[in-house]
Amino acid sequence: MNTIKPIIATIAVTGALTFANATVASSICKKTFTSGAGSTKFEWRFSNDGNIVNLEHPEGLEHVRIGTITEGYCVSAGGSKRGESFGSQANSMLQEAKGAGRKVRHDTADGTLRIEQLFKDTKYRNNKEVSIEITMKVKNLTNGPLTDVFLTRFIDADISNSTGSDVWVSAGRSPSVSEPGSARLDLIPTTKTYPADSLIYASFSPVTDAACYDTVADALQQGTADDRAMGVRYQLGSIDRRRSKTVKFVYHINL
Repeated sequence: MNTIKPIIATIAVTGALTFANATVASSICKKTFTSGAGSTKFEWRFSNDGNIVNLEHPEGLEHVRIGTITEGYCVSAGGSKRGESFGSQANSMLQEAKGAGRKVRHDTADGTLRIEQLFKDTKYRNNKEVSIEITMKVKNLTNGPLTDVFLTRFIDADISNSTGSDVWVSAGRSPSVSEPGSARLDLIPTTKTYPADSLIYASFSPVTDAACYDTVADALQQGTADDRAMGVRYQLGSIDRRRSKTVKFVYHINL
């Protein structure tokens, strides 16, 4: 990620991230959550397109807004990718985002699926452990059933302002990344109804196939000190006409 041009403007509550004379639409801040200060500070933002573009805990330790800011999702059905959100890069096969407050909604460009996201307030266990909950609902907009529906959420995490010394681990359904002696970020699929796959991607830019998966990532389910990304894929199966399925993802930071 060192080849990516640096950020030349900071995020404001209603502002945007500016990259070398171009403002990226999916980095425009929709809502900011801030609490605590110093060692207890926790601040995070999500964009108009429903991507987390800032994740700071405690003060001075940033875990997302480093280099290429990538946090988002992939949705597929019937053996075809239907939509993908790339954080600060671009959205693919998705219509313009809608929604108010803590909600963001995308319809896929082909009109088959609607993806609704709900971002929940900060949750504290103590001053060292904080989390973000994202509820995602996938709705079938067609007049017939959709089969083999998959939903993956992924993040290019750079723990504690660092891009090259993070350690990636997969434990069952949930991957994690840590900076030794500093902090750990877990991506947890908290909905038990559907099978979930844990992914450690080969680079900081997630690669997903027609089923929102990556066979290379599947081979990397072990600790690795490098600049990578991680994700969780839900296997939603079939969704009947005009029906929906809902799952939750949790980002958890442990200092």
